[in-house]
Amino acid sequence: MNKECKTCGNTATDGNFCKQCRTEQASNYLRSKEGLPTAIYKRQKSSSKKRGHIKPEYSLAELKEWIFNNPLYSKLHEEWEQSGYARWLTPSINRLRDDEHYNMKNIELMTWQQNSDIDRERRKAGLSGRQHKRVIQKSLNGNVVKTHISISQAARELNISSASISNACRRTNNIAGDFMWEYADVS
Repeated sequence: MNKECKTCGNTATDGNFCKQCRTEQASNYLRSKEGLPTAIYKRQKSSSKKRGHIKPEYSLAELKEWIFNNPLYSKLHEEWEQSGYARWLTPSINRLRDDEHYNMKNIELMTWQQNSDIDRERRKAGLSGRQHKRVIQKSLNGNVVKTHISISQAARELNISSASISNACRRTNNIAGDFMWEYADVS
């Protein structure tokens, strides 16, 4: 005999709740002040694996203690809740040093928007842990003008399309924007 879901009355598939109500309960928990640190910790473990970093040095319990002892967390969570859970206002944890793994000395609390903005600025400056292809800008007579940390950074600085610089680096006719271009670290 099938049980009824305690929430909606549909057929319960998992103990006392249907699949839809169980999913909604899980979502509500992960948005709650108590549950959000669990979601943050899961994302940290996943992103650490993708980056090739070791997993966070702290446990979920230690992260929760750190978060709950931070007075900013209640404020950020309340603003996120009042916004209707706008993604940009989600409380988030930023790594202070992008090239270092998650540890208590390398994290700070902020919104997802602030974290995203910091990451974008780090990438623009070539300071993120991501790989960049450095490029050499030369005058048309072959003198080195400047070495740029990336094609994107050179394109922004000189108002030349990044596609043009990339194409120039790969061709024998290596000219873009009245300069000659080549990759700096050609192996």
